[in-house]
Amino acid sequence: MEGSNGKRKKGVSHTDYGTKCICSDPRCAAASKKIAKYEPDGDAFFSLPMNPKPESEMVNKPTGQVKASRDARAKRRERMLKALPPAATIRANDPRYKKGTQFKIHASHFPRQIRYLVERNGSRPGANLPLSIPAELKNELHSRGFAYTDADKFDDGTFVPLPNVPISEVESYAGELEEAYADEHEDTIQPAKRQKTRSARDEFDLRRSEHIAAGAVAREKLAKQREKATAEALQNRIDELTSQNLKLRKRVDELKTELIKVKQGHEVFEYGLSRSNFLSNKWHEANPRAAKHFFGFKDWKETVDRLHALFGVRPPTEIPSKTTPISPFEKYLMGYLRVHTKISVYTIGRIWGRDDGHVGRLIGTTVDAIGVAAKIPPNVDNTPEYAGDNEPIDATMKELVNKKRERG
Repeated sequence: MEGSNGKRKKGVSHTDYGTKCICSDPRCAAASKKIAKYEPDGDAFFSLPMNPKPESEMVNKPTGQVKASRDARAKRRERMLKALPPAATIRANDPRYKKGTQFKIHASHFPRQIRYLVERNGSRPGANLPLSIPAELKNELHSRGFAYTDADKFDDGTFVPLPNVPISEVESYAGELEEAYADEHEDTIQPAKRQKTRSARDEFDLRRSEHIAAGAVAREKLAKQREKATAEALQNRIDELTSQNLKLRKRVDELKTELIKVKQGHEVFEYGLSRSNFLSNKWHEANPRAAKHFFGFKDWKETVDRLHALFGVRPPTEIPSKTTPISPFEKYLMGYLRVHTKISVYTIGRIWGRDDGHVGRLIGTTVDAIGVAAKIPPNVDNTPEYAGDNEPIDATMKELVNKKRERG
């Protein structure tokens, strides 16, 4: 750093920018004069990092740590200019300046916490900016209203020290110094009055600390409110997921039941010809013409009723597996399928999952009874009520015919 008195840049008119600070804001120049008068230790300048030499102009291209250092310096320059007013970037890119010109930033543009990190060089009131600041300090500055983004972050987690104090705050601070020393008109502060200056500055810092503390309390209260709202939102989400989990568990149980049936050999197809489909009420509801086509009855209900009335059999109450013995109801159903459609015994065996020899023997025992039942008029034997209180007819079809004749 150096004092506020500096030389003009070669090739650039003094009236072009009017300030030593690269911000080029007249308010900065006016505030820096007040600071120089009432707080000399605060009147200092930091150097804007210089742009590295373009790699295209270098014989040996930088690598490793050298390249990392050059990239970090370029990033510090870029982010510092971004934090300053736009005029700073315009001035830094003015081609009239000689290559290697060192631009200056007044210390008042940097938060006081960053200036405290400065390492003093000898007895001169000079300082060098730290190359970076820790994340903890960045968080503190950000909480106090000094803008920081991820673009200001280095790979090691530290941040660029930014000159992001608004010019209005610089003016306010310089104005308070002036008010505290309204009776001081000398160009320099005498040693006897320097102590008074520091006392007033301490009082100003105290008021500022109280303001910061009040802000911290307000932020803590807001944080608690947000934490409560977040907790409520999380609880609602937990309740929602719990409800979904219960539904999923129920569905898993249903799928497990179906899997057990599949492993036991149950057929769970919703289409095609199969043993389970022929015995499924649901399948016949979806295929209302199937019973007439395969068994010769009007619908599935009539099929069930006729077989019960004629032979005293009922469909199985559970879906059979491949290993379940063929029920009496199914034997007659196979017989009607054979008689009505003339389908081969081999095909029927494939539907029921049995060899054709076994199926042939089963059908052979039922076809004769079906032939006798076919001679009985439908208006007599097509409902279970035909049997009345009597036992369903299964022993001999001749007795059934005789009863029919006696009633006739």
